[in-house]
This record gives sequence, structure tokens and C-alpha cells, in this order.
Amino acid sequence: MVKVSNDRPLARLLCYLVVAQLYARADTGAWLRTDHLVESARGWCAFNRVSLSWLDRCNAGVTSIEIASRLSHYRALQRVTRLTMLFAGSWQLDYASPIIEAIHRLCEARIHLREIS
Repeated sequence: MVKVSNDRPLARLLCYLVVAQLYARADTGAWLRTDHLVESARGWCAFNRVSLSWLDRCNAGVTSIEIASRLSHYRALQRVTRLTMLFAGSWQLDYASPIIEAIHRLCEARIHLREIS
């Protein structure tokens, strides 16, 4: 595992969790359960060989619901078929997608706001 000291991996985890939240909502009508959220964060970190503190992962989980709920009114983010296309493979988002780029920028901004507030 790599110990990280910058926000890039945290922003990528947050982006992943936001999309996972949107997918869960589109598929089941509910946000991810806490156990699924914890497992998703752990799985993403393991797959990407990133070490983030439990507090960072917990904060990312809570923040993912906040961001996802603000984005959930967009039609493109309400359809499972459309959300599936945002993934390049297991545990990986397609960062070439304009939608993923936009969500990632939101996540970076949210992390930055947390640091300066």
C-alpha cells in the first residue's frame, strides 16, 4: 500500500463513491447502506493500492451522499444503463467521460473547501 499525502487519491475515492451512490439510487431507489459504503471504499483503496485513513474514508462516504443527492436530479444520472457506462472496469471510473470529469472536479472542490474552512 502507498501512503498518500495529497488529495488526489481522496478526490478519486470520493468521485467513485458519488457514482456508486448514484448507481445504487438508480438501481434500488435508496442510497448505499453503510456496510456497502464501507466495503466500496475499502475495495477501491485495495484495488488502487492506496492507503487512506479510516477517517478520510468515513468522511468521503458521508460527503458522497451529500454530493450525490445534489446531482441525483439530472436525468443522465438517474438511469442504471447510463451510469454503467461511466465505469471503465471494476473499481475504475472512465475519467475520459465528461460526466466523470465534472463529478471529479466537484469532489476536488469539496475537499479543498473542507481544508480551508
